Amino acid sequence: MTAVLDLTDPTSWPDNLHRCLDTLQDVFHGWEKGAGAVKAADYDHAGAELYEVLQPYSLLAWHCTRLTDHEHHCIVREGMKLPNGDMLLRRIVAARTDGLLAPDVTDLLLAKHQADHPNRVSRIWFCFFPPRVAGESGIGRFFRYWGGEALYGMHEPDPVTGPALRVIGRPSLVEAEVPVASLGRHTYLTTKVARRYLVHQGFETRECTDHEGCALQPLPAAAIRRVITLDDPDFVALTGCDGWKGPDS
Repeated sequence: MTAVLDLTDPTSWPDNLHRCLDTLQDVFHGWEKGAGAVKAADYDHAGAELYEVLQPYSLLAWHCTRLTDHEHHCIVREGMKLPNGDMLLRRIVAARTDGLLAPDVTDLLLAKHQADHPNRVSRIWFCFFPPRVAGESGIGRFFRYWGGEALYGMHEPDPVTGPALRVIGRPSLVEAEVPVASLGRHTYLTTKVARRYLVHQGFETRECTDHEGCALQPLPAAAIRRVITLDDPDFVALTGCDGWKGPDS
C-alpha cells in the first residue's frame, strides 16, 4: 500500500524525503533568497531530484464540493472519475430524473457550462492542506452551488438557475489519498514541499507553503478515505464554516 504524506507536517515525513531535502537545502534556500544566489538550472535539477523522491507517495487531500446522495455513494463505491462535459450532462439528467431539477431548468443547465474548457476538463482539483486555511472566500462557493465551478460559474447570478443549484445536494468534502504520480510533472508541488521544509528548519520563505493542484488520473475507490458532509463535526473542523459571514451553506 502506498505511504501517505501529510504535506502540512514535516515531522511525519519519511527519512528518505528528509535526507533528500537535507542534501538540497542550500539550493532551495538560496533560491528563496533570490538575487541570483542560485542558478535556475541548479534549482530545476534540485526540483527534479525531489520530484523523483516523491513519486512513490500519495498525498492527503480534500476536494470541496456539493453532492447528491447518489453521487456521494458512487464516489465511495467507485472512486472519482475525470470530469468532462459528458459527465456533467449525465449528472444534470440524473438530477432531473431524481426530481431535483425542473425540466425547464435542466434545459438551461445543459445548454450552458464550461465543463470541456481546457483549464477544467479531466482535472480533479484538491487542496493538500485543511480547507479552512483557504477561508470562506476561497472555498465557500464550492459548497453553496451544486455542479462544480464549471456549471455554477455560468449560472450563479441567474435568477432562475442560480437558486436551483443552491438546493441540490449537500456540502461535502471528499478526503482522499492522491498519488503524486497522478499530479503531473509541471506543478508547484516540489516548490511547496521545499518551502515547508525550510520553514520547519527555521528559515523564512518568500511565498506560501500550502499546495493545491489537480489529479490528471482517476482515483480508485481505495484512494477515497471518506466523504464528509455538513452534518459531520469534522466538516466544520476542516472548513471553519461556523465562522463564515456569507449565506448559509
